[in-house]
Amino acid sequence: MPRVIDLRSDTVTLPSLSMRKAMMECPLGDDMFGEDPTVNKLQDMVKNMFKKDSAILVPSGTMANELAIKALSEPGDAVIMPAHAHIYSYESGGAPFLSGITPVLAGDSRGVIEVEELETLVPPSDQHFAPVTVVSLENTHNGHVIPLPKIEAVHKFCQERNLKMHLDGARIFNAAAALQVCVSEIAQYFDTISFCLSKGLGTPMGSMVVCSNEKIRKRVHRFRKLFGGAMRQSGIIAAAGIYALENNRSCLAKDHQRAQRLANLLSEIEGVSIRNTPVETNMLFMDFSQTGVPGEVLEQELAQENVKIFTDRRTSVSRLVTHLDIHDEDIDRFVASLKKILVPSKNRMMEKV
Repeated sequence: MPRVIDLRSDTVTLPSLSMRKAMMECPLGDDMFGEDPTVNKLQDMVKNMFKKDSAILVPSGTMANELAIKALSEPGDAVIMPAHAHIYSYESGGAPFLSGITPVLAGDSRGVIEVEELETLVPPSDQHFAPVTVVSLENTHNGHVIPLPKIEAVHKFCQERNLKMHLDGARIFNAAAALQVCVSEIAQYFDTISFCLSKGLGTPMGSMVVCSNEKIRKRVHRFRKLFGGAMRQSGIIAAAGIYALENNRSCLAKDHQRAQRLANLLSEIEGVSIRNTPVETNMLFMDFSQTGVPGEVLEQELAQENVKIFTDRRTSVSRLVTHLDIHDEDIDRFVASLKKILVPSKNRMMEKV
């Protein structure tokens, strides 16, 4: 039986044998006392890489975002964020519940928020309005990369109005690879940055909150305990992160190339189109609505070929994500399997007409 090709997300990767060895052999201590040497090494590595004051290891990307919002805001504040932001759409309403903030949605489909729009969203100082205190961006946003000049413009606006900035940088290393810059060039504009060790980098779990000053670090550290995210011998997680940052970042550009190649091959199939063009990183959105094949049927038939995808059955669009465990031959096999399912269906539709 051929091995499983899983294009649902870059979170499905399995740690390599070398990563598992690093996890097994790392020195450990109690991180609640700040005594886990592997955690401390990872946090120092990230701090230096991002050129920030500090970094804190947490269990998940959702927790990293929620901790950052909590640290930067007070209950009753308003936070501006992209309309399709992960913080708003996919964190179970955590920010209003945990931090008591009001989300203010902005930006376009690529996650870009223009200064002109921000000017209309920040209210005057008046008792009737929830004060906007934070602007949150997301890079990458559904595979799109926000250009640095756009971020710089928002940063200048926030500085002039004394607003804090957070970056949901779950895939910030993908953004940096696409922009061909160091992550510090993106991070310089933000008070907090979250990123996932388990997205693209190949670790089994773990995320980081990067902080710009000691006051924010203390708040994040305290709220990590409050949210239930403090850990003990968490060096086994940190060791995977260290290995990933030392060895797997260079693979991201190959993931992007494979995603672009996949997009090109899919575009040759009649009835299939790519929603996010050009494909900038490791993520593409395949629209197969014109083929007449229901999403549930496509998922089931691909599963019989040992291929896993996820489809939005309302729109017949599938998000496909390349990652460490996807190789060139997997791309070819997936496209061949897709043609077996979609092309005959298209022919049947033509015969009915």
